[in-house]
Amino acid sequence: MRNNESWQSYFIWLEERGFAYPWASSSVTPDEQTRRPPSPVRLLAVSDTVLANEERGLLDKMLAAMGLAQEQCLIVEGKLAAATWAQIAAELVLVLGAGAGQALGLDPAAWVSSRGTIITHPKVSLGLLPISHPRDLIRQPTDKRQAWVDLQLGMRCLGLATHHS
Repeated sequence: MRNNESWQSYFIWLEERGFAYPWASSSVTPDEQTRRPPSPVRLLAVSDTVLANEERGLLDKMLAAMGLAQEQCLIVEGKLAAATWAQIAAELVLVLGAGAGQALGLDPAAWVSSRGTIITHPKVSLGLLPISHPRDLIRQPTDKRQAWVDLQLGMRCLGLATHHS
């Protein structure tokens, strides 16, 4: 119980600052949502910028297409993303764009060459998965096909059923 209280305090602290929150759910009130830690966090999405509404909507669709339940995902964005991502236990980290990769200590050239692969990291059981930022996918819709291929790799790593596109 003590560990659960610690998680709750941590998520409340982050939510109060607007930097991290469980994936939005219309069936849960905002107060309940900020007071319960996701259990377990299977996928953590990291963005170096705060997502605009359209970007957040696209990311929500991407996570749903992977077959993840809302409670299994956490999104960390903005200035504290680099400082907080490694403190959250997750099986797989979705690195949204080269900026997020750079914030996590990845060389931008290495991030680009790592597309389509899982980058091992000691704090993440399955690793880091580089993917285009939703902002870039909105600007370049033709890149969505590659993003889906990347998401399917993440699905296989998480043991989720993959669908042929």
